[in-house]
Amino acid sequence: MKIPEPQYKVETVTLEEIDKHNEHSRIKAGLPYRSRSPYRRNVHLNGSPACDPTNHPSGVCERAERVAAELYRIKPVYLIDAIRREHRTNQQLIAVFILELLQHWSHEYESGNYDLRNEATCEMAHDVMDDRTPHLPYI
Repeated sequence: MKIPEPQYKVETVTLEEIDKHNEHSRIKAGLPYRSRSPYRRNVHLNGSPACDPTNHPSGVCERAERVAAELYRIKPVYLIDAIRREHRTNQQLIAVFILELLQHWSHEYESGNYDLRNEATCEMAHDVMDDRTPHLPYI
């Protein structure tokens, strides 16, 4: 008996569709809905763009937004497990990136460039990175 090949349906899901689904799920559960509108995410409080494509290499802003959207959907334990299984050199590169990001948030905390949405992140990064450098050797 031949087992038929599974038929996979490939779908592209937009952020608007995710928002619609999340809104419906949260309302159904009686929870407040928090919009993930790109207009809300990509603009600073002063109205300037959060990621200005003219100041970054091609596609960086779009890739950063896709990474944020993926992190919203992935459980941390799965991502940690995937990184744990990566090549050790790649793990080191990921760690350098994370340390650079913590250093950036630490400087943002020192300069007061944060608001209630990321205050805890900046404060914790400042505590973690106190008198530390993000440099790690590339081997």
